[in-house]
Amino acid sequence: MQQLNLNGRGILDWEGAGWGPGVIDVGFLLVSCNTAAPWMAQQFTPDMRRIPAIVDGYCQYHLLTPTELDRLPDAIRFRTIVYGACSFASDILKYGGEEESPWWWARYTAAEEIADRARKRFELYLA
Repeated sequence: MQQLNLNGRGILDWEGAGWGPGVIDVGFLLVSCNTAAPWMAQQFTPDMRRIPAIVDGYCQYHLLTPTELDRLPDAIRFRTIVYGACSFASDILKYGGEEESPWWWARYTAAEEIADRARKRFELYLA
């Protein structure tokens, strides 16, 4: 994913978006909505004010199905687990298995709260 910054506004290039389930892309965006990179925040507190904007923008082009909404918490966790696994592998090579920072765990545990808030917004479009 590439981002171009234009006077405080950004354009995202989702070059791989659309190849898999849309709920995975939404999950990645929702869990990444508060920092520049997922690994930068030690204490992750999702910015719940951004979730409606993400959902509203996404729903202009595609609506998630009820089944996809059921999978939203797992989709949010998916990207976090991928980053966590990469971090773990890197830490083994660098530090002999001692994890430098469990940044990914805070994002993993926030998945339910993020998904609940996003689901309520998505359901407004399904009604």
